[in-house]
Amino acid sequence: GFEVLVEGLKSADFRFRAAGALALLGDPRAVPSLKRALNSWLVPPFDRTRVATALAVLGDEEGVAHLFSRVGKKLAIDRPMAVEALGELDSPEAKAKLLEILSTPGDFAQGTAARALGFHQGDDVKAALLAAAKGEGSDDFKLDVAEGLLRQGARAEVEAMTLTDAEAQKELAQLLEDYADEAR
Repeated sequence: GFEVLVEGLKSADFRFRAAGALALLGDPRAVPSLKRALNSWLVPPFDRTRVATALAVLGDEEGVAHLFSRVGKKLAIDRPMAVEALGELDSPEAKAKLLEILSTPGDFAQGTAARALGFHQGDDVKAALLAAAKGEGSDDFKLDVAEGLLRQGARAEVEAMTLTDAEAQKELAQLLEDYADEAR
């Protein structure tokens, strides 16, 4: 299937999924093909960011640089996707950038950063997420924070959360149920 996925990078219909699958495979032989896709003309921003994510996951610095570039563009349509991808990178720089976004009031990627931070370890991450859970923010933001906390194993703290909207409270209950299944 590796060759089929590499070939899929050439197709606008399959590029996004092929890049994701290649990242999951973790085969460094994909790097040259992913780089060609990243640097090709007429590749839409979402596809380009997905390809960069695959490259970054495979340890390629060009992919990492692309993600940080997109995260730095506050109005880029693919910025939240790039922010989410930082959760997949085991690097102090990715963690620091996510913490910065989480602590920036009005940044529309705060919730995305909260979810992505759930994949990073450290007392600083848990403390920042707990502070966000207790601070100001919409129910949608709080649900994102809850997901980050659940990824950190902070189930009791999420169970103690109360959201203002009944529908959001149902979503929180579903999130708790989903993560209970994963813990088993």
